[in-house]
Amino acid sequence: MYNIFMEKLNKLNASIAILNQKLNNIHFNYNGKEFRTIHKLTEKLYKECLKIYDDLSEKISMRNMIVPASFSEYLKLSLLKEEKGRRFTHEEVVKIITFDLTTLIDFTKKIEVHAVVQPLLDEIFLVLDKYRWLFNSLIKND
Repeated sequence: MYNIFMEKLNKLNASIAILNQKLNNIHFNYNGKEFRTIHKLTEKLYKECLKIYDDLSEKISMRNMIVPASFSEYLKLSLLKEEKGRRFTHEEVVKIITFDLTTLIDFTKKIEVHAVVQPLLDEIFLVLDKYRWLFNSLIKND
């Protein structure tokens, strides 16, 4: 049971690493409408992802587990797919990011409660949920 729990933390951590890379990709390769908003939001979120990655990695390491740290390991473990560098439309940005955030939120909710990790999972959930709301607000409801 404990190993399954740690595997889920590694899967979440790898997924956060892939999300971080996707956010950097979008941050530097998007130049459409609401550029400044998307540029700022992706930067804030990838900084949050770095903090989450660091906190999760420390929790995993504290349990004497190896923290996967290569992109090939991330891609093997991740719930998310990578995104090749390209130009993105406004709609693609919102769709990609909200889909990925929803995937991670749903997965985070399914991780069993463990006293030493639950506060971190709660914090991760709150951050991801906030940014999902912020990116969803960029969809125009005409």
